[in-house]
Amino acid sequence: MKQAMQFVFTATDADVIEEFDLQLDAIKRFAEANGYEIAFPLTEWSRSGPNVSDRDFKSHVSNCRASNYSALIAYSPDRLTTDPKQLQRLKEICVEHDVELLFVNPAESTAAAKESSEFPGTAGVSQPVINAHQQSYGLEETNESQLAMGTPIVYDKAKWHYRGDYPGDLPIEQAFVHIGIFFGWIIDHELYIKFYLDTHLKLIQLIQAFKRRQTTGAKVLEECDGALMDDMLSDEGNRFAQSYYKDHYVDDLSELFDQLDVLDTPKNGEPSLYHIKDTWENYKKIKNKIDQRYTEWKNMEQSL
Repeated sequence: MKQAMQFVFTATDADVIEEFDLQLDAIKRFAEANGYEIAFPLTEWSRSGPNVSDRDFKSHVSNCRASNYSALIAYSPDRLTTDPKQLQRLKEICVEHDVELLFVNPAESTAAAKESSEFPGTAGVSQPVINAHQQSYGLEETNESQLAMGTPIVYDKAKWHYRGDYPGDLPIEQAFVHIGIFFGWIIDHELYIKFYLDTHLKLIQLIQAFKRRQTTGAKVLEECDGALMDDMLSDEGNRFAQSYYKDHYVDDLSELFDQLDVLDTPKNGEPSLYHIKDTWENYKKIKNKIDQRYTEWKNMEQSL
């Protein structure tokens, strides 16, 4: 299957952020319908004006070609430029680098988006289960039919948290911490799919930096759009994640909470898992607990 990179613009304006999710959903559906496998890294630019610069676009296309991706898929031409002459130049840049420039039909994507789930960016994927915390997170249980059909599973995503019932005093980065700690454990145990993540130089560097304890799992996860998905994990990693992450992980964090270093809360504020600091000491304590759960799970699986 041919591989393609997603190209979207980002901004801080709330209305545009919602459109960011619309772009991602539409691009993924378009890619699947046209026989493209979406490459995990996302190429994006922050819109400071109406048009992407030729220089920035050429850099994205060069990275696309260097990574052996055959296409760059964008939501629509006007998300790149409103200038017809510049659009022609952008197409010529793609031709020079032997990269297809493809656009989604916005009318079709808008109609399809109406059928998506309540969580932006999750059309066609299951929602993670966070045990007793499901209701506060607004997450739904994984549909067993999706598992049987091989539908991609999103175990967790930082976006679901910081756009939900999230403490207003915390930076968005804290929503990545608890997911990143588990992903760090996955990396330490070599339970990720190397050829999948290693398609992106920055991810390779971040994973190696994590193993050297120079960066945290949360920082690696940021490069993965804040998502923990089944196609990032090995078969064994997925079996363990399906058994542990969605049913027991948050409970274990709650049990360990008093032993962890956490951020201060405002007066009368309630601490939460989002207040767990992204430190190596916290990682070590939580890793030890996951190690225990992993051993128990392995023993149980081998006895079946």
